[in-house]
Amino acid sequence: MARITPPVGVTGLFILRAPFVAVATVAYHTGADRTFEEMISRGLDPVKMVYEPVGLTDTEYQADVAAGAHVITLLSETQKPLYVPDTYIESYPNMGVVPHSWVVLTVSMGMLPDSYDLTRAINAVKRAVSDDTGVESDVTIATAPVTQAITQEQYVENTAARNAAIVNRSTDYTDKLALQAQVDQLKQQNQELIAMIEQLQNVT
Repeated sequence: MARITPPVGVTGLFILRAPFVAVATVAYHTGADRTFEEMISRGLDPVKMVYEPVGLTDTEYQADVAAGAHVITLLSETQKPLYVPDTYIESYPNMGVVPHSWVVLTVSMGMLPDSYDLTRAINAVKRAVSDDTGVESDVTIATAPVTQAITQEQYVENTAARNAAIVNRSTDYTDKLALQAQVDQLKQQNQELIAMIEQLQNVT
């Protein structure tokens, strides 16, 4: 038989092959996924625990052993646990669907003065997320009050310490200026070369 192995934690309606039966109106969730070797190592008898209660024998057990089957534990709020080989699972909830979640990345900026311009940091985070995931992100600012009083002297010291620790001092604007300067320099060099070529042509 073909194996259909649901991941642990899936919740919803399961359809099983006979003689295993899941109540059609009951939501089960996968509580465990075990191999026969794991069960035996824990002192469990797969034949008596899984096969005999539904009228199957050692013959079906050996067939599942050969198929490399796993035993899935299905749990619910109202029914007894079901122990079913994954060769007897017809379908499970969201089968073939790749689970997704909305992800929020939280970054602590530490203690900053209220006047601090966060534009550069926001753009840096957006670029990092886009470069790493291809997702264009929205950055939301959240603040919490500082309970201690920050004096002018402490503010100056904190600012100096932060500035000394900054590694990347470039911005989109400064990078644009630097590139524009390079372009202008290359244009100037190109014009000078053209002038030299024209002078040589006139001499000849």
